[in-house]
Amino acid sequence: MIAQEQNRNRGQGLLRIALPSDGELYESTLAFMRSCGLAVSRPNSRRYIGTVPAIPGVEVLFQRTADVTQKVEEGSAELGVTGLDRVLEYRNDEARASVLIEDLEYGGCEFVMAVPDSWMDVTSLSDLADLALEFRQEGKQLRIATKYPRLLRAFLYERGINYFTLVPASGAMEAAPAAGYADLTPDRRLHASGGQARALYQELMRNLSTRSKPDGGALSSVVERFVTTAWSEAKAQGITPDAASRTKLAEPPHTVGG
Repeated sequence: MIAQEQNRNRGQGLLRIALPSDGELYESTLAFMRSCGLAVSRPNSRRYIGTVPAIPGVEVLFQRTADVTQKVEEGSAELGVTGLDRVLEYRNDEARASVLIEDLEYGGCEFVMAVPDSWMDVTSLSDLADLALEFRQEGKQLRIATKYPRLLRAFLYERGINYFTLVPASGAMEAAPAAGYADLTPDRRLHASGGQARALYQELMRNLSTRSKPDGGALSSVVERFVTTAWSEAKAQGITPDAASRTKLAEPPHTVGG
């Protein structure tokens, strides 16, 4: 929840609250308001103004989650409810809009860095830093599609990844590498993508490549390395090759982020 630092209602005694108009936070925010005894009345889903019948003088402004912070900053609303990620990305002036409560205990999301499954040898941020440097040495820039350029830029700089180009994007982030306008993508993962990412990754796997074989044809060498490593680990740990293989197969979802 965010609030305007200087609350000016021009003597009208009207408190305006900006709430999400749709999306993941719409229903959950209305449920949160009801649980606080502040049920919101919105007679028509096409209307962008509502009320809180329990408290006279309260007006609700339904806005896109990305616009709530701006409405509070410019003074169109005194309070706003939106995702903390939206506040950190879109807030322009901390002196005009401050965070009152960081966690209202509903909603939630996580940021992930997703790379194509064909990048079998890129499994950590350290690998990504090496790849960004290799791109730069070849006169290229690693392209990253994102909805959150401010947050992502700070995240990468803090981890020593300095050579990249951010590509502003919206919609399905997992399509960026396949479409060719980005090499990888971080995203705010809220729910499954309906199989779209899997279909795109399957297409990429048909042309599996690594840094040592950028033009494809790397599947056989990747499988050979996987089997050899599994056998070596099985022997060292005193377990069966099948158990070692299953352990290694469980690793990619946690290291690749896709």
